[in-house]
Amino acid sequence: WVSQDWSSYNGVCFWYYGTGSGTIVFLDIVENRNPGSTTDDGERWSYEWADNVAGWQFVQVPFSDLNRKDIGNGAPNDGWTGAEVYGWALGTTGTGGTETRYIDDLSIYGNNGNVRPLELAFAAQQFDVLEGQTAVLTVSLTTSTTEPVSINYRTAEGYAIPDRDYVPVSGTLTIPAGETDGLINIQTLPNSKFSGDKNLMVLLSDPVNVTLGFNRRAVLNIIDDEMADPALIHDFEGFHSFLDAVGDVTLSINELAAGDTNARPGQDAFEQVLAVDYDTTGGPAQFTQTFVQGQDWSAYDSLSFWYYGSNSGDTITVNLLDNQITTTADVAPGDWTMVWNDEFNGAAGTPPNPNNWKYEIGDGTLNGIPGWGNSEFQFYSNSSDNAALDGVGNLALTMQKVNTATTDLACWYGPCEYTSARLIAADRMEYEYGRMEARIQVPTGGSGLWPAFWMLGTNIGDVGWPQSGEIDTMEYVSRIPNEVFGTIHGPGYSGGASFGGTHDFGVPVSLTYHTFAVEWGPDEIHWFVDDINYHNATPADVAPNQWVFNHPFYMILNLAIGGNFGGSIDPNIVFPQKMLVDYVRVYQAENTSERFEASFTDNFTGWKKVSLPFSSFNRSAVQPVGAPDDGLTLTEVWGYGLQLPENSTGSFMMDWVYLNTDYVYYFPIIFRN
Repeated sequence: WVSQDWSSYNGVCFWYYGTGSGTIVFLDIVENRNPGSTTDDGERWSYEWADNVAGWQFVQVPFSDLNRKDIGNGAPNDGWTGAEVYGWALGTTGTGGTETRYIDDLSIYGNNGNVRPLELAFAAQQFDVLEGQTAVLTVSLTTSTTEPVSINYRTAEGYAIPDRDYVPVSGTLTIPAGETDGLINIQTLPNSKFSGDKNLMVLLSDPVNVTLGFNRRAVLNIIDDEMADPALIHDFEGFHSFLDAVGDVTLSINELAAGDTNARPGQDAFEQVLAVDYDTTGGPAQFTQTFVQGQDWSAYDSLSFWYYGSNSGDTITVNLLDNQITTTADVAPGDWTMVWNDEFNGAAGTPPNPNNWKYEIGDGTLNGIPGWGNSEFQFYSNSSDNAALDGVGNLALTMQKVNTATTDLACWYGPCEYTSARLIAADRMEYEYGRMEARIQVPTGGSGLWPAFWMLGTNIGDVGWPQSGEIDTMEYVSRIPNEVFGTIHGPGYSGGASFGGTHDFGVPVSLTYHTFAVEWGPDEIHWFVDDINYHNATPADVAPNQWVFNHPFYMILNLAIGGNFGGSIDPNIVFPQKMLVDYVRVYQAENTSERFEASFTDNFTGWKKVSLPFSSFNRSAVQPVGAPDDGLTLTEVWGYGLQLPENSTGSFMMDWVYLNTDYVYYFPIIFRN
């Protein structure tokens, strides 16, 4: 845990937006802990006031007005010093309903005459830079000094990709005597496509003639200067979404440099494309992407994509899935079928399939929630040391103990003590309703371990948590070794106030594998373990709060340690600890969309932009049972795909699947005599 020294200040101040309800509001400050502690035993100091003003007000709290709060956590009782402040919290004593409050610009103020320590740290916790520009990060001293000071710096983990989104740096920054600021420059790299903002951590270490201050880490946020294009269906950057492949066909992602002989016209410095290898001599092959919800393409005239041909003369058929009379929401669970699965079969050490899963990285700071919002202790990596197939049919999420004396990993509390993995299916596997099922063996270690199989709403980037909704299919905390938890979180019922249930096995959960599932439909969710229905939820269970589960979600697998729910960590745990996942499967109703098709001929060599007018698509001869027969409306497109040439072998690349609007311009004809 990293503390701040507030001993030379008089108090804290902040702007507070109240409701005028009269509810008692409190500010808690956590200060001082027992030597060598690994648990939350900080001493609490509290200030209370009545929320009697609706709107913004400025609140000033002298430290002399704080009162000690005993919460039974074994905290020291040695009086307020302010020398080791670990955090703060805002809360209420109870409202009897849902109320919203805001707090902004919390600061420490005043000078009580004590000498402030000479410290060096980043001037801010986050710096923003526009893509393609040079980021300038300021490092500041608390006061000037008569001798030069220096600090080492380096770029570290992030969602931004080194040498694609930015140029990695490391070095030593020296601030001359008499000055208080130094600058670190980091060059970011431009591209021509929207990928969203990306970020990375920048770290300070090894101070000379100075003490390292609290902001020893900063987030560099690279702002994307392009807008999302709603007409772009797929760009194949890092993954593909053709999860429904039939026959002998292999799909992979290739990266092309602009100078390559097979570079795509108009590509960026680096371009990732879909590579396809197929063999239909033994039977047909095709691949399809289905959408989580129907898409309205009726404003467009054609579908285009770049295709790297071999002049084979073969005919390739493009399929469209249009309109469904019934969806999973309309079909009983007993009639659902498996629509996707990951069985985790492969050689030991193989990373998780990047077309199904992507990594979350770090201690939560990059996501804006240090400690992952729960004061957790693990650092999530993208290393096969923490997530890989085990060679006997499992995905192993592995918790490793870190040597804090030698690690260069930095967490919110200091040198990271554990590494693990968190895999999410966002942008890859997103589903609305169905049965989400996994067969898992939880780790066998003592208290503190916290594996989970769960889901978040795909709209979390727009509305935030818990408005997005969270469905915890399975949570296990090893301090309660015989039980598992199934829970939902939403607005007004999140965190400790969530709505959940438990199943008690009567023996340790970790003894064997168990099958965990939810069956989820409009206005209902049902939890199962080993086919035992142990918990259910409907809107009535969370009323009068909003039910936020009638929209798409994505799945998550992770193994955490410690934190608010994981609890105290058993010092005798033997590492590594593993969460073994035999499979993840999704069951939904059969896709009954009406099928349409159009074809083109591979009669060219190299890249060519293929454009297929929607008017050229005809109803396919073979239709699923229950498909409508109402023509190609394009108001509810549920997917697209490619059917490969019969009795053939070959390979090709494709990129940039796009919807086009064909404009027709009319010009007046002017006659002159």
